[in-house]
Amino acid sequence: MKLEKYVDKSKKKRKNILISLGVVVLISVSLLLYKTFASFTESAEFPIMNGKVDYFGNSDIYFVFYKGENQLLEEMPQKGNEENLVFDHGECDNGASIEWNFEEWSPLVKNLKSVKTKCSLYFEERYTEKILRGTDPVLDGKLIPIKINEENGLVTRANEKEKWYDYENQEWANAVILRDGKADPGENEPIEENDIESYFVWIPRYRYEIFDEENYEGLGTKEEKEQIINVEFENKDEEVKSGTTKGGATVLGQIV
Repeated sequence: MKLEKYVDKSKKKRKNILISLGVVVLISVSLLLYKTFASFTESAEFPIMNGKVDYFGNSDIYFVFYKGENQLLEEMPQKGNEENLVFDHGECDNGASIEWNFEEWSPLVKNLKSVKTKCSLYFEERYTEKILRGTDPVLDGKLIPIKINEENGLVTRANEKEKWYDYENQEWANAVILRDGKADPGENEPIEENDIESYFVWIPRYRYEIFDEENYEGLGTKEEKEQIINVEFENKDEEVKSGTTKGGATVLGQIV
């Protein structure tokens, strides 16, 4: 007769059951946390700085910058850059979307999932004028640049890459906000008056010369009294100048 070591099989069975229950609980908790986190991230908005967000590591989101459609840039163009590049559009993978904050000059990523995400940002050149000395109009996402026909008042959507204002010849940069639900028309396409909610005009900071302090002695007719007011546009980074005497200057406006 062969003797064998006695093994309490019921104790081993209980140990296996406890291990199995532990694994099930761990999986259930993990799934619950993932679903809760995924549900939160799908509805949250993430302001991005240097490719980092509060809830992800440094490498979970990254940006690629382009000038035009295919010219790769080494870094994101700064606000007021010398090339006059402005944000045109952006796109992300994995179902995320992107908006641009013109005031903060930074992207806003929405619907970011808990997976690595790549966003491509495209920048385009815009029309500028030397006479404005860097105070050219900057339009946010809602403002649409327009041109107004002086003869018939027809409003058309302007192309920011082409000449659409001329401050030297008193042709101002105008823009509109469309009523809710109205789509942004294509370049040079007409805009119906009923589709426009409000009009705007860009007023750069400028100063003018006080030429005679309202002293009209020696001038006869109304035409002779009319004189040209010399205007000079000021860069926003310059020190504000002022003056109250003949030959001086007075600041009239500020950068919008």
